[in-house]
Amino acid sequence: MNKDLATPTLVTPEMAASFLEQNANNLNRMTKEQKEKNVVRNTDNHTFKEVPISSIRTAAPFKDFMPFDASTVSVIADSMRESGYDMAYPIVVWKDHDGVIIDGHLRFAAAQKAGLKNVIIAEKFFAGESEALEYAFHKNMLRSSYTDAELLEIYEKAMMSVISGVKKRLLKNARKTAEVR
Repeated sequence: MNKDLATPTLVTPEMAASFLEQNANNLNRMTKEQKEKNVVRNTDNHTFKEVPISSIRTAAPFKDFMPFDASTVSVIADSMRESGYDMAYPIVVWKDHDGVIIDGHLRFAAAQKAGLKNVIIAEKFFAGESEALEYAFHKNMLRSSYTDAELLEIYEKAMMSVISGVKKRLLKNARKTAEVR
């Protein structure tokens, strides 16, 4: 298991303040090309930037991973209309996978409802779908009100979706191989 997945952390006000301070310093050091692309900060495994909301999307198995209700979306959307999008909470997008959201579906839904044109994302590399699901699970389990049994059920459902997708791809490849022979 990936070390940073084994010990998830909650974002504290101090961490958010530090993040914003680092971004302010990084904005001063950015190259012209980075500024044109709205890149805020690069790290070993993340790229933070502001993007049009239309450039990111939800997809299975991540889109239904952690359910939320419309009233929660409305509350957050109202806050976003008043204050804008909070940079301290980027939407995590799978790097090089066409803007697929891994973590931040509630923020995404609220930003859409609020009519925001742009959001802050963190592009993150994942070796595969299982690693991305594990990341999403760990990020969500600490900030949810689900019981351990409910969390386990959600995780198992997501993993079964991954397994089903792998089976379909294997069968498709096996059929293609059989046709070639």
